[in-house]
Amino acid sequence: MSFQRITVPYQDQTFEANVASRNLIAIVEERPNLPQITDLEAEANRALSHPIGSKPISKLTGADSRVAVLVDDYTRATPAIKLAPILIKELESAGVRDENVFFIYAPGQHQATKELAVEKVGKALADRFEIVVHNPKAFEDLVFLGFTSTGTPVWVNKAIRRADFIVSIGGIKPNFSPGWGGGCKIIMPGISGWETINFTHTKVMASDRVNSEGVDDTPVRRDIEEIGDMAGLSFILNVVWNRGGQVCGVVAGDPHKAWKVGLETAKKSFVYRLPERADIAVIGAGKAEYISEALYAATKGYGITKESGTIIVAAPCTGGWGKDEIPPLDKGWYKSFHSEDLMRLSASEIAWKTQTRELDPARNMNGPYGLKLMIEKRHVIVVSHAASPEKLKKYGVDHAPNLSEALKKAYAKQGADARVTVVPRDFGYVFRVD
Repeated sequence: MSFQRITVPYQDQTFEANVASRNLIAIVEERPNLPQITDLEAEANRALSHPIGSKPISKLTGADSRVAVLVDDYTRATPAIKLAPILIKELESAGVRDENVFFIYAPGQHQATKELAVEKVGKALADRFEIVVHNPKAFEDLVFLGFTSTGTPVWVNKAIRRADFIVSIGGIKPNFSPGWGGGCKIIMPGISGWETINFTHTKVMASDRVNSEGVDDTPVRRDIEEIGDMAGLSFILNVVWNRGGQVCGVVAGDPHKAWKVGLETAKKSFVYRLPERADIAVIGAGKAEYISEALYAATKGYGITKESGTIIVAAPCTGGWGKDEIPPLDKGWYKSFHSEDLMRLSASEIAWKTQTRELDPARNMNGPYGLKLMIEKRHVIVVSHAASPEKLKKYGVDHAPNLSEALKKAYAKQGADARVTVVPRDFGYVFRVD
């Protein structure tokens, strides 16, 4: 029998083990990335001159048009500070007057300030145009648009009622809840009310997934598309990211059609196809300091393993469950995301308590829910020299001191002929199984 040596980075060293060649499905490797655009301005102008599924902005607006320009927030690397002036020039060429143009800073439920909005669009445009900073909890600033086809109540910033043309600047890459960012996501959660955001995000729990990264059609994305139409989003200017966080494409035009074209480009960078689901997935979490980080890394193995399969994750876990010091801007939103207390609940209890708002904000519960779903439906083994086996057992997680011992445990559960996929480190991929 022939064997193949697998190597998984661990702190400043590696874990190694032998896997029978006949058992091995794949060792995931880094593939060439899509190249970075060298001239963003030229590419943005090209996209605006040849919009997808839409006439150019110059044919859609005029002197009397009232235009709202939506930009995503500080948590997104979209270069709005470069794209916004290009878009404004496009509006100028159409004859749109300055007094009829305003920006809306679209942070969803993230922290939002005027200073952050100015950083996003640049001082020159901030001094020239009004900027509306969205607050999802400011009920007096929201307008009710009705319900989506699945019953989601739709509240959005009422400033859009002042516009007859709404254009957005955003970016396309994998996203935890809807599958992919970009397109109509600038409306939901970007400028949506708290209730709409929470109601939509809980739909992540409507499928057998620990997260939705890289999934094209999700309950959340369907809501997003509908809400974009209900709000009247007219036109998008979206960059496409590669795995290195570089802009590798620009699309403009119809919010749905242009987004789908950009999505196909993003997939070329992010989607990694595997031929079959494995019985055992080995995931490298590199230098993950906390158990929660290791388990989030392990979720990469959920979609590529069979029901009741084994996920082995190698991570130091020298810092206990999770980080206590969360950046001040995020403390209000993400503290519960790292809560060890939630691990005492089952996935169904988290879902129920989220629906009844005993756990709030609801949009933060997708992470803990996904972890518990993974632990309940997969055999999870953490390979660590520091994590306590007794503590891991309390979470429903197994322990091994090294990779060879972890594989022995996995084979004991899955059988000697168990099929194995290895993901040595996080390459930024989302996985598809053909």
